[in-house]
Amino acid sequence: MLYFLGFAIGAWFGGKISDTIGRKPVFIYSSIFILMTNTLMCVTNILPLFLAARFFIGVFIGSQLSGGWNLLMEIIGKSYRATIGGYVWSLWCIFVSSNQLIDYVIDSMYLQQQVQYTRYFLGIKLFSWQLSGLLMGVPMFIGLLCCSCCLHESPRYLLSQGRVTDAVVVLKKIAKKNKRNMPSLMGYDLLPLVPPQIVDVSNKDKISTLDLFRDKQLAICT
Repeated sequence: MLYFLGFAIGAWFGGKISDTIGRKPVFIYSSIFILMTNTLMCVTNILPLFLAARFFIGVFIGSQLSGGWNLLMEIIGKSYRATIGGYVWSLWCIFVSSNQLIDYVIDSMYLQQQVQYTRYFLGIKLFSWQLSGLLMGVPMFIGLLCCSCCLHESPRYLLSQGRVTDAVVVLKKIAKKNKRNMPSLMGYDLLPLVPPQIVDVSNKDKISTLDLFRDKQLAICT
């Protein structure tokens, strides 16, 4: 209950923040806070602290998905979005399913030792579920290190903020990584292709969550 409540709040809040500071920062910082709150949840023996950590894990996972999914969809060409999106969710399902295997291995190890807890983390006595939770954070930690070094901000987001030069720099890096040549039209001549209302961000209309309910069809989908 607390997790899903936090997830709903984080998904909305993370989406709003990612429109302000960017997709990449929201994804990176949310991942860091997930690791921190997950560690806190797994090592604490105080119930209120455990419940608070569980709630904020939901908040930061919702925020992470808002920033990360938008970043992924905006970087990938529309002809590949369905395929890549399917791969991403397939990997997520595999990871969630593997959690049961991790639990089984850890529980078997505890049963073989015939103990309820053992000293595994900085001298703190951990039950099997606590150790499993800490181990499940390892893949995210590795992924976070890779994303921090290799991930670029969304060029679409940069264009929407009028940061045309920054968008061109990112596009050049992407082209170089894929061993492709930038089309001549995609150099610094990109500015004339961007609608003036996007470049002039000071004149953009205010967008709010209530816009989801202003149109009948959109409200039904929401």
